[in-house]
Amino acid sequence: MKNKIFVFTIAIVMMLCFYPTNHDTSAFADTIDTYYRIINDNVYLYKQNTLEDSFDNIYFKLPQSYFVKLVSQQDNILYVEYDGIMGYVSTTGLQQCYSVPTMPYASNLTLETIDACNVVIYDAPTSTSKYIGLIPFNATNVKYYGTVVGQEIMSDQGSTWYFVKYQSFEQGVLYGYIYAPLTVNISEAPTNIEEVDTTKNDVQQTSITPVSAEFQNTDTVLIVVGLTILGFVLLSLIIRPDKRKKSPKHAKQNIEQNQIKKLDYNAKYTENDEFDF
Repeated sequence: MKNKIFVFTIAIVMMLCFYPTNHDTSAFADTIDTYYRIINDNVYLYKQNTLEDSFDNIYFKLPQSYFVKLVSQQDNILYVEYDGIMGYVSTTGLQQCYSVPTMPYASNLTLETIDACNVVIYDAPTSTSKYIGLIPFNATNVKYYGTVVGQEIMSDQGSTWYFVKYQSFEQGVLYGYIYAPLTVNISEAPTNIEEVDTTKNDVQQTSITPVSAEFQNTDTVLIVVGLTILGFVLLSLIIRPDKRKKSPKHAKQNIEQNQIKKLDYNAKYTENDEFDF
């Protein structure tokens, strides 16, 4: 029994010594998202990496003082995300950040449509581009991302278009362009005054997506389960009664010992009886 307890104790101590209580998280610390601040007023988000200034290649102008999140990079062209929209942008007019902003996008920009007519959503800022859907007149809370210069389809009304998101039960979620003169009550993007680190620190940042906590903790769960099972097995070995059959030699020795004890007992009481009158 003592040997079993000793083995069990040694096994537990060794498992605790080799258990990685402090996981090396340096690999995950280096994978926080990288952001670039928009420091110029003429930075555009493009659909293709050619960065061609054509009606069908520009998404919209990015609002100054806000941020884009880096996805990948090739030379001076970044593939980025801005408020759910993926596109390409030049590094010109951007400043790399070394901390994560809490409010990277101007996410609450809305507009309304005029009460005179329904407004068509197009695939590009021209009336000859692909039809996407329709926004009814007097629609409110239509989300927009930014402006772009397109076709002037109404005389003396300018050539400004909005890239918008519109959702309805009948049409689902629609993304596209609407002509600015057909809108009212456009909210303005306030200047983002949030302070972020613009100087590189000791931790090298990358734009790799972090591994989720679920997968980071998988090894911990497996180790805990393994230790638990091993502990139950060892404990059962310790408390399990010894059911091994005794050998004939051992049994014979027990019988002889019992007979000797019995003879000693009888002799003791017989001797006492001789003096009992």
